[in-house]
Amino acid sequence: MILNLILNMMAYMSPFDLFQVLSNYFKEKETQLQKELGTHEAKRAITEENVSESVKKILETEESLTLYKSQVYY
Repeated sequence: MILNLILNMMAYMSPFDLFQVLSNYFKEKETQLQKELGTHEAKRAITEENVSESVKKILETEESLTLYKSQVYY
């Protein structure tokens, strides 16, 4: 798709203008991808935090259960 666009642009633009257009396009694309990456990293960090909290709750519950069992059986 982009190759066809470039080929069409080459027929109407000077090499310098084509370079400028493509440079701007790829800079914008990089900025967009960096934003998306930041969003995904933030979501991953939140998920990681939620997992850590869940593991902590599980361990606390297991500890409480062990303590309860020891009180019931003795």
